[in-house]
Formats: sequence, structure tokens, C-alpha cells
Amino acid sequence: MSDSYFVSRCAIQKTSAVLALFVSAVAACSGTSPSLTTCAVGTRIVGNECVALDAGVSWDAADDGPDASVSTDANAATEAAAASDAVARDSGSDPCDLKASEHMAVNCSPQCAAGPFACVDTTCGAFQTPLSVPPITMDGQGAPTFVLRTPERPGRDPACARLCGASAHASAMSVMLKQPTTTSQYLVRVDPPWKIYGVGNTDGICDAGSNGVQCWAIFRATQQIVIATDDPDAPARNVRIEASPSNPATYCPP
Repeated sequence: MSDSYFVSRCAIQKTSAVLALFVSAVAACSGTSPSLTTCAVGTRIVGNECVALDAGVSWDAADDGPDASVSTDANAATEAAAASDAVARDSGSDPCDLKASEHMAVNCSPQCAAGPFACVDTTCGAFQTPLSVPPITMDGQGAPTFVLRTPERPGRDPACARLCGASAHASAMSVMLKQPTTTSQYLVRVDPPWKIYGVGNTDGICDAGSNGVQCWAIFRATQQIVIATDDPDAPARNVRIEASPSNPATYCPP
């Protein structure tokens, strides 16, 4: 028998010696080349050819697509941020993404990145008495807009109940705002069901008046504020504290 016999007849013989010749003959008859199963490092299979990998992506050498378990750091960070925002939206909470001019100072919810100040230093548990000075003071000089993120579904904080008794909010957080100059101003805003309370001499974190507002323009050199809710199922809110706005009174509705 000759090789031409196998090429013209494409017959299958059962002996191992002629099987290899048969594979070559079938390929010749069909006009195709044997399929690739592996490629060199740094390449992948596309259309039965080995081509160079795309930059920044890891591929399986025997696969036409990227390895789903491997992604770039940038993609992973983007996907994580999008997932956090999706969770926040589903729960009714404010999204985690902030404007370029905004700075997360305190974060008390699990979805967003932590700020430089610890959440525990703003809550009822950080106060020895209702009139204790807040551990955190924020100075707005040269700073972007501060953001304080409230807890999500906070329940009823037992530390507030111990500290405040019957006047306790379900959840509260408090900081001291310090103005760069005596003529500087702050604008503080938050959406329901959280409210802003301005602390005087007799109420402190426990029951700052009871006249909570959603927007407050501050014209004092130093001012303690309380952000509180009486709803134990309240969604997380981004409290925005803007230092020295051009005309803060115009931002708050009458």
C-alpha cells in the first residue's frame, strides 16, 4: 500500500501503523488542518491560529475567551463600586459614589469606603454625658464638601437609650464644626428620615431641640450638630457639609 492510496480512498485501517497516515489523509481530503489544542505562552488560539494576548488580560491557552476569574485591578475596583451602589439603591440608601469636590469624612454604613474619622467616635457610645464635647472636630478651611454617611437600618442604638433615656433618638451621630474665620459659614443638608439638629446649651446629643431640619445654614464660629433619626429602619443618607458656600441661606427652602 502507498500513501496515495489512503489520500484518494480515505479508508480507515485498524492497524496503529496506518492510523497516523489516515489522519493526514482525512485532513487532505477535507481541505482542513488538524485543530490546535495548545499555544505558546503569551499567545491564545483564534480561528485555529496562535495570536498574541491582549494587553492587561489573562487568557487560557486552549480557550478563545478571557479567564473569567482574572481581571485587571481597575476593572475589579469599578465592579466593586458598582456593586456597592447597587446594594445601596436596592435598600433605598444614598449611593456611595461622590462628586470630585466631596470627601467622605465619616462612614457608618457597610457599603462605602471608610473615611479618616471613625464612625464610633460620632455615635452615642462616644459620649460620657449628653453634653460631652464631640470627639471629632471638622475644620472647613481649604477643604471640599465633607460627607458624613449615616448607618443603614440602624435599629435602636442601646448606647443612645442608656445615655438619653426617654429622649433618645433611634440612632444619632454628632460632630463639632469649626469655622475657618468668624465670618465663614457652613451649609448642612440631609434627606429624610434623618434630620439635622443644632445643639444648644441644654440638649446635647440626646434631644437637640426636637425641631430637626433637612437643611441648615450655620453662621457661628463653632457649632455642634447632631444627625439623628427616630426610624430604626432608616436607609443610609449622605450628610453633606459644605464649608463657606457663597450664599448658604439661598440653598435652604424657607
